Amino acid sequence: MQQNANKFYLWTEKGAFLHAKSLNTDKAWEAYSELIDVYYKQQDVLAGLSQEMKAIVMIDRKQVQMENCMDKLEFDIPLYGAEADELSSHVRRKGVKVLGGKQSEAYKDTEIRSKVYRDIYDQIKREFGIYDDSGKPKSYKALKRKYIAEAHELIDCYEVPTYLEELIADVNAQMGLVVD
Repeated sequence: MQQNANKFYLWTEKGAFLHAKSLNTDKAWEAYSELIDVYYKQQDVLAGLSQEMKAIVMIDRKQVQMENCMDKLEFDIPLYGAEADELSSHVRRKGVKVLGGKQSEAYKDTEIRSKVYRDIYDQIKREFGIYDDSGKPKSYKALKRKYIAEAHELIDCYEVPTYLEELIADVNAQMGLVVD
């Protein structure tokens, strides 16, 4: 390549065939057809290997399949009990913070507190598609394990909807009556 060249094109054989195809000539279509034929031919990669090497390759393939199955088992199943408990604790901590603390009037109001917790859980269900076949929401415990870190991040970033934020602010602005 020249030192003063400002462009450098690297062509692959496949790229050349695809470019030739765009020419729309009979020769270009023949070349493209040949590429497709070669690409989709099943070639026995084990041909020419000794029986021992074939056995090693087959064992390696089986091991990769087993690892994929283990990954699926480990991450594509619902939460373990301890993980569900930790997620629930995280929701409660976030709810307390959003409501203004355990001593706040909003926290003491069970209806408002329930709305906040329900909204956080509903957000988790929406974000991760935790619904049954009929479209009804399932328990947050049906969250797949592979999403646990993302669910915790979602809880950390949770923002109260405006209508709840105003409701919380109004209730917390009221003074509690002290009866002697």
